[in-house]
Amino acid sequence: MSASIDDRESDAARIARFYDGWSPTFVAAAGHTFQSGLVKAQADAHEDPDASTRLCAAQAGMRDGEQVIDAGCGVGGPACALLQAYPRATLVGVTLSPVQAALAQQLALKRRVADRAQFVVGDYHALPVDPASCDRVFFFECTGYSPDPARLYREAARVLRPGGTVYVKDVFAKPPPWTEAEAAKLRAFDALWACVRTGTLDEAASAAGAAGLEVRTRVYPHVGTARFLGAMMGDDGRPNAFGRGFLDTLAPIVFGELIGEKTP
Repeated sequence: MSASIDDRESDAARIARFYDGWSPTFVAAAGHTFQSGLVKAQADAHEDPDASTRLCAAQAGMRDGEQVIDAGCGVGGPACALLQAYPRATLVGVTLSPVQAALAQQLALKRRVADRAQFVVGDYHALPVDPASCDRVFFFECTGYSPDPARLYREAARVLRPGGTVYVKDVFAKPPPWTEAEAAKLRAFDALWACVRTGTLDEAASAAGAAGLEVRTRVYPHVGTARFLGAMMGDDGRPNAFGRGFLDTLAPIVFGELIGEKTP
């Protein structure tokens, strides 16, 4: 399958088709937590997808028994890690990809959390839950797929209870200015990942603040990328099916965190 996507498709259809086609390859290469960077407690810590998710949940203020949204849930790795770490929590995962939703449900069954998880095919700009019904809304490396970040954060704020938080762990563009080479790499990166729009952390904070959220941000001090890059290589030291499609495009990015609280 080519990594390029027909420009005539709608964004949502393009993203769904991209991940319907690539997700089995991603899972085979990188497992069920497909993120380009994993958060670590310290620089020399081992890269562990579930540990990364737990660190993010702690930063978000998550407590056991809460109702959680994983918006842009992918194939369910982070969602299942959350449910295993918080055995009374419930979760709704939302993805545009039917293939991803099915893979996520299979993983939830395997990890014995399916009774507390629901994975639905839908748009994270229109979450399938009632207003003020959730405690946390997580976005793990997926906000760049929103063509309208202000709308995205308004929707997250809509479903949060007072005191609840939006938590974003994502790839952000380094603040400009960029060299021409960096700008070209960023454009190629965005096109490669099925119409991603990689904005800056400050732009995300502005959109979340406009939605009425009380925002704080930071660039992560310790993020590991060896697992992601290693997943692109075969045992023979050559790029595998995943790496052949994606290894060449490395953009001027940082890994950042945004926490937006819905104040009472």
